[in-house]
Amino acid sequence: ILLGHGFRGYKTSGMLFGKGRVAWSDDRKEAHLDMPAQSLHYYTKGDTENVFNLIKWVYSVGGKLSTIDIAFDDKIGLVTMEQVENSVKNADWVSRARYFRVYDGGMKEGDEIVMKGKTVKIGSGTSQINLRIYDKAKEQNLEDQHWTRFELMLRDEASNGAIELLLEAYAQSTDTFALSAVGLLRGFCDFRDSGSDTNVTRRVLLKWWSDFVAAAEKLKIIRQKTIRNITKVVDWIERQVAPNLAVL
Repeated sequence: ILLGHGFRGYKTSGMLFGKGRVAWSDDRKEAHLDMPAQSLHYYTKGDTENVFNLIKWVYSVGGKLSTIDIAFDDKIGLVTMEQVENSVKNADWVSRARYFRVYDGGMKEGDEIVMKGKTVKIGSGTSQINLRIYDKAKEQNLEDQHWTRFELMLRDEASNGAIELLLEAYAQSTDTFALSAVGLLRGFCDFRDSGSDTNVTRRVLLKWWSDFVAAAEKLKIIRQKTIRNITKVVDWIERQVAPNLAVL
């Protein structure tokens, strides 16, 4: 569906696969594709191989990822939000990230306030990698269900580095892919007992975390450096800097 306005610095945009968005300008060679989870599921039918085929196509035409979220779900009761919150506040976690937030979410329906559960976020707003942990069941109003979600949010070089690793793992086997994905999660944040050892590398995993990550080993995300040339720099100035200068 063609929209009557631009998007993300592009002059023309349209709706794609439900809530998806595609944007382009006649005077630019590239385009922008924005596919939230609902749109991605609609297009790929929820099949992992179809998701990777789409990503491979993006790379084949010279594109790159700007952001990607990788979700890890516990639906059998291994992890509670209370355990996560207590672990974070007790410093029972190891990560290069230093900042965290714990907050309650909700919405206003008429004059009633409906609480949507607690969220723990690890990482800063300026970082390329953040981890969000929340009660997905409460967010979706699913009563009497357990659904704790770990959402690894990556952007720019980190997103492309992670996907390159996962593409290689998936080519080997689905088991290797699953272990590699959880390994990336552990590589960003590991929940360990801070009282078990003064050396963070020797600290033991918390029981609930050990049950959740199982046999996955920590993996480091190798960030792909973006190649910048004069064309990309000029394009960035036109898209980001010029509009702000015009306002000034």
